Amino acid sequence: MTDCLSETVEGRTQFEEYLGVALARGCTMVVCNLVCGEQENKQRLGCEKRRGSGKLMDITLLERFRREYRLLDLGRLQREWRKVGVSIVCEEFETTDLTAHEAVGRVWAFLVERLQV
Repeated sequence: MTDCLSETVEGRTQFEEYLGVALARGCTMVVCNLVCGEQENKQRLGCEKRRGSGKLMDITLLERFRREYRLLDLGRLQREWRKVGVSIVCEEFETTDLTAHEAVGRVWAFLVERLQV
């Protein structure tokens, strides 16, 4: 699933729904936050490939989101859910200076290493 979950009631509720899927399947939940600098984020938002995709393209909205919200705290998620026996792996990837191909390569290498795929 791809999503952008924030440290809000709604974000945590959505995360718990995703976690429920992993629990029901009996699998490890992997959470990857892909982040980039604000200027890069604005450039990516305006990319022609996003048109008609249903993805966010409004720069004013992006600025508001970046100002008012924070992504879910991955360290806290791991600590909280491991206490109750949930298998969860979290990582954040800084992608400002990476191409999409390079970012995928880093995520894949992480998955291979951590999950021994």
